[in-house]
Order: sequence, then structure tokens, then C-alpha cells
Amino acid sequence: MVTSTKLWSTAFAALTGLLLGCAVYVDPGEEGSCEDICGDHASCKKGVCVCDPGYDGFPEMEKGCMPTQPPPDMTACELGCGPNAYCQDDLCYCQAGAVSVCGNGGCLPLEAVCDGTLDCYDGNDEAVEICNPTVIMNWSVIDSCADGLDIEWRLFSDDRDWVWPGGDGSFWTGGLDIEIVESIECATGETICFGGAAGAQSWGVGIDGLDYCDDCCWQCEEYATALVPYLVCS
Repeated sequence: MVTSTKLWSTAFAALTGLLLGCAVYVDPGEEGSCEDICGDHASCKKGVCVCDPGYDGFPEMEKGCMPTQPPPDMTACELGCGPNAYCQDDLCYCQAGAVSVCGNGGCLPLEAVCDGTLDCYDGNDEAVEICNPTVIMNWSVIDSCADGLDIEWRLFSDDRDWVWPGGDGSFWTGGLDIEIVESIECATGETICFGGAAGAQSWGVGIDGLDYCDDCCWQCEEYATALVPYLVCS
């Protein structure tokens, strides 16, 4: 995202150049920028990703910056703050070096997050979007089903509740035997399954991700391309 400061700096440099008889465009945000790799609730500061105030953790992971305060609850202090948390001004806060990741009103020491041991009841402290860096992975799909229909397809994570391209969206093929390549951002090592449908025909885990398959899933890897076998009518 381009900030207003960045735009004004670029515009000022251009205007100065024009007044001096030449045009020199300077973009101070390019060198050492890390905006594209910082996760949620993180910002790029002097070329380094850092968690925003109120968050701590692993700023280059998709959701690696975790809140340092459990969800606000005016009755939490009355019931007693959870593990590794304390009460202040009728609200619970994480102790220094701990984060709210388990959703139980308490906090977990940061060194216990992504250590290979499940500490949260839901395993959230070892979630791929918190512990694994995200990379760009390509998916190659070819429709070889000669039914005159384009194939609607999606990608489903087998490790978390996530689907690409997100929301109710879908990818589509572009004609018979035409290769379509789509790029997604996924967490290194997570398993992703292909699902598609056209008319009454379906492939992989299906367009809703509910079917079973044993050969339609790939592991997310940087610079890798998942070659989905030619989709033919059965």
C-alpha cells in the first residue's frame, strides 16, 4: 500500500526537478522496503517487519503478530485472569513476553508458541499461519473435458479453515486444453487440495471441498508449481 507521505515525497521530488529544468523521480520507500512480506498487524520499519503496538510475535508470518491482551471483558478480573495474565484497570493483560493465542482468557509465553508442542486446546499456538512463512505458489490447470463448459475450481487448505481465491470466489479455466496458471499465497508446508466442477462433473475434493480424493493435494512450497492432471470427463 502506498502511503500519503510516500506520494507527497515523490510529487515534491518531481516538482523540484521540473523547476530546475529536469524531471527526477525519487521513491524513498523502495530501497529496503519489506511491506510485501509483513503479516497482519505488522509494519515495515527501516527495512524490518515489526509487530504493531499491542501485538507481539513473528511479524513476517501471515498471522504471526498476536495480541498482548485477551479479548476485553469487564468481568474477567472478577473471575480471575487466565494463565500468564494480570488485572489492571478492570481489564486483563498478558504478562511481558506472553501473547493471547489460545482464546481461553489467558496468555501463553511466546517461547511456547511454534515450539512443536500443542499448548492450546485448539492447537492454535502451532497454526501454520502463525508459525510458517508464507510463499507464492503457482497452480497449473488444463481443462480437457470436451463438454463445452469451463471448469470452476478452488483450492482448500487441509491444515486450516481457508480457501482460495477467498470468500465465495472461484478460479475458472479458459477453454478446452488451454493452460490456466493462478498464483496463491500459502504457508510453507501446508497441504492444499484441488477441487473443481462443471455441470454434473466434479474433480478432486469438489467445488465445496467436501469430497474425498487421494491424489489431488500438494504441499505448499516456494517457487513450486502444482501441475493438476488434465481434467477429463469420466
